[in-house]
Amino acid sequence: MCSSDLWIHVMLARIILTAAITLLCNSAYAEYILGSVGFTTNVSPGTGNLNQAMTFLNLQSTTSTSGFFAGFSPGTGWGNFTLNANSSMSSVVSINDPSFGNFSGTVVTDTGEYSLGTGFASAFNRYVTVQGQWTPGTQTAFAGVGARLAAITITLTRNAPPSGTGGTAISGALTLQTYGNAAVPEPSSMIFAGLSAAIGAFTFIRRRVRQTMPSVISPPQSLD
Repeated sequence: MCSSDLWIHVMLARIILTAAITLLCNSAYAEYILGSVGFTTNVSPGTGNLNQAMTFLNLQSTTSTSGFFAGFSPGTGWGNFTLNANSSMSSVVSINDPSFGNFSGTVVTDTGEYSLGTGFASAFNRYVTVQGQWTPGTQTAFAGVGARLAAITITLTRNAPPSGTGGTAISGALTLQTYGNAAVPEPSSMIFAGLSAAIGAFTFIRRRVRQTMPSVISPPQSLD
């Protein structure tokens, strides 16, 4: 191989390395939208122990918003969904609505009903966290926005009933939190791809140099 051919291969390897490094750097600065929006909801059944399975109805967005959802119109509806009885760990929760969007995730936290107080004034609570993905709907505010990594936090509350009476009403609320672009590969996979490309390019250069060395450095000629 002549020196010009070697130069061409070296330049090609440099291009591969540059592309790999660029891809790696761009992944670190991938679009990352942070935001949250709260929802009120009706709960069925509306009384009883918080550990029972419940259906959440008539979700309506509130003025509790931040980040990407800041200023989002209150009163925007979302779909109904069901939460399994405690413990609902690893169960799937899905909320679907063509306008606001679709969420699907897995329960990662379920405290079950608990209380930190005593007497009628004490409140019973149950907190549930679901991690998954939210795909925006047809709302104008979501134009051009793709699927997002997201989580919903569900809060259930009831007061301790007076002695000899039935259970008090259950109130519920939830918050949707978006925290990333679901279309972007995980950083670990991007790093692996970049390193693989770099190692491959380095191996290519070393092999070509070794193959070319005999033609570049000729052995001494015999005087005979």
